[in-house]
Amino acid sequence: MTRGTLRWASVPRENFRAHLAKAEEFGRWMDRALSEGAYDSAALNAVHCVISSCDALCVYHLGRRSRGQDHHEVVLLLDQAKLPDWSVKVIQVHEVLTLKNIVEYESRRLTSGQAAKTVAQASRVLEWARRNLQ
Repeated sequence: MTRGTLRWASVPRENFRAHLAKAEEFGRWMDRALSEGAYDSAALNAVHCVISSCDALCVYHLGRRSRGQDHHEVVLLLDQAKLPDWSVKVIQVHEVLTLKNIVEYESRRLTSGQAAKTVAQASRVLEWARRNLQ
């Protein structure tokens, strides 16, 4: 279904667990990649951790998830849930998602500092998601 430019699909609420499990798995791998010096892998896992965290929240609170090609659309959908601290988390979500194209398609490599910041932001988003899924 499309509402304006926002594309979404209805999803049974109990499916939030699968998205949360994905977020946690990506979270474990981003931490491992960072500790092994695989900075691009750490950042890409952080991106997917954030996407899956947001999907879990959307499914749980709205019964929908984004189907848009642009991963930033999840932000517009999640905004509808009116969750606590969203005004702070939206900045972290945007910053992490912005790295997706850089890591996947550009020739430049992330530094250890960039990767560490991205992993820290994704970890905070995942923890926030867990708190809002109880």
